[in-house]
Amino acid sequence: AFNASCIALSCVSSSAGVYERFPVVSYSSDFSSSADGFTAHFDNDPSAATLTANIDFGGKTDVLRISWSADESDGIFYIRKSFSDLDDQDGLSPIITFSADLYYDFTTSGDVSTVVGVGNFAATNNRVVNEAVPQSQWVTVSGSIKPPNSASFDEYLYIGFADLDDKPANGDNMYVANIVFSFEDKD
Repeated sequence: AFNASCIALSCVSSSAGVYERFPVVSYSSDFSSSADGFTAHFDNDPSAATLTANIDFGGKTDVLRISWSADESDGIFYIRKSFSDLDDQDGLSPIITFSADLYYDFTTSGDVSTVVGVGNFAATNNRVVNEAVPQSQWVTVSGSIKPPNSASFDEYLYIGFADLDDKPANGDNMYVANIVFSFEDKD
């Protein structure tokens, strides 16, 4: 049966028909004046990636641009943003959803192995997106997961790639827009 109080909350029914409600942490990006809390990580040493907000690109406004001033050394890079309630979800299996528009403008021509991790960039059970994304066009990536009870979380949303063949070089850019992210706060 439909429960109207579940519109703003995530609800799970039990066998007894009782609903357990959890608050939902929701985020929509706003790159109109800043990087909105995102920072570059797993970058070269010294850093080769620069984040610039409020870019108009490819028919979209208020885009975040990541620009490389040197060749990316190992093909692993991500931007991340902190969500303080995320690291409290260890073992609680929150429902997590994500979507964003990405555009890769690299000198290579292959698809870019894109990864969006929640609470951990490397753990496969925390990946909301893990797909090859074509270059030179806007692509919406999205996913929804309910990680197993064994999943552990840190406080970050990670958006990036792990791709040795199609890594960025000096002068390349990646664009990110319209991030929508939510998770149940079960703690």
